Amino acid sequence: VTLRTRWSDEIQPGLPGLLARRLRCLGQPPSVVRKCVAFHLRDSRTPRPPGEGLRLLQLMSPGEAAREDLEELSTDERFALVTRAVERMSDGRAALLCFDDAHANPEAFQFPLYLLERGDLPALIVLTVQEEALATSAASAIALEELCAHPSVKVCTVGKLALDDQVELVRGLLRVEPELADRIARRTEGNPLFASQLLEDWVSRDLLELSVDGFRLRDALDAGLPESLSQVWSERVHRLLAETSPRYELALELAATLGSWVDRREWALVCEKAGTQAWPALLDALLARRLATREGDGWHFIHGMLREAILQKAATAGRLKTHHLTVGRALRTLEGTAMRVGRHLLQGDAGVEAIDPLEAGAEEATRSGDYEEALRLLRARSALMRQVRFPDHDRRWGRGWVAFAEILARLDRWEEAAEYAEQACSEAKEHGWGRVEVEALMLLVENRAVTDLPRARELLERAYE
Repeated sequence: VTLRTRWSDEIQPGLPGLLARRLRCLGQPPSVVRKCVAFHLRDSRTPRPPGEGLRLLQLMSPGEAAREDLEELSTDERFALVTRAVERMSDGRAALLCFDDAHANPEAFQFPLYLLERGDLPALIVLTVQEEALATSAASAIALEELCAHPSVKVCTVGKLALDDQVELVRGLLRVEPELADRIARRTEGNPLFASQLLEDWVSRDLLELSVDGFRLRDALDAGLPESLSQVWSERVHRLLAETSPRYELALELAATLGSWVDRREWALVCEKAGTQAWPALLDALLARRLATREGDGWHFIHGMLREAILQKAATAGRLKTHHLTVGRALRTLEGTAMRVGRHLLQGDAGVEAIDPLEAGAEEATRSGDYEEALRLLRARSALMRQVRFPDHDRRWGRGWVAFAEILARLDRWEEAAEYAEQACSEAKEHGWGRVEVEALMLLVENRAVTDLPRARELLERAYE
């Protein structure tokens, strides 16, 4: 059985997406997710712990599960929950788990290590990582290093192909003339994807003709090659709109803003808010040109670079920030979208409007056990509050510090947790934030109970005063 997830997806990245894709409920409303989980458990012959269905719902629809008043899942609980689900799905067979863009979240490396140390799930796990992306995520870099230290892990570095190998690849993909194959290989500089996309583009546009030595560019055409793979995708976007209708442009850009996977219900909602339509003919054109594929109750851009080309087009025209604002405000009307709402409003330069959604997004991420995402959202919130010069006396500062402390404590980063809790205590006492002070004191009690019982007792007495 094969399960795949993309850790950089806007909608249900990582482990929730891994299960949601298999259960065919990716991006679906909570009521549908609940039914899919029920079918999954009903059809399984494997014994399961009590409350398994609610826990799976909590993982895939944290907003809906919050109504059940469940305790937050720890990292180990999340990993065990997903492992049991994979065991049920594989039903005694080996599992193939494919993790794309694993660099986007340390959990992408921590979960495979958990499975390796557990040792009783027959599985091959394939992860793709962009090394340059690790430079901006120390946590992911450390987690990858720990995973690679395991004796069962094999690292395959995928670099550029040598010129001769690239020529062989090009002629293997399509029997073009040797001279043209050499030109393509030199232009694409060892990048297999660039070469394959360039050839696919030429075939789709009927730019090639057959000669004695293979396919060649038609004589009447400009023989210039694109400078980069991004240019290939940009030209395909331009031709799509030129061959269909310019009025599709806004709907296409809004779809790209939503993410690599586009829920049809969300797309329609966002387009309506922007004063356009989720044109069925646009989706038909994308599918016909192999620029998109259907998936679940929506569709997926065929490649991340296509989506990036559309977003770059919107950014160059000065429309992208407005698109993010439109998407963020539209998604606020739907359940289970808090994390995405916060990110979109932040990217749309919404200012103060983004502060509470970022906090709600961090809470949603915490409920589902995605602590790294929760920390990212809280950091963005703190930076925004400083940027807009939020008043020092506003208790939302204190709520943020307490949230930081709670998450760091769950990650056993006690020293960092204590720093945030002490800051919250100090400011709460000065500004009269009673509840914030009590919550911070209780966190300090938990912290000190590990290392200093007398101090913990003193703090506990203070909290009860």
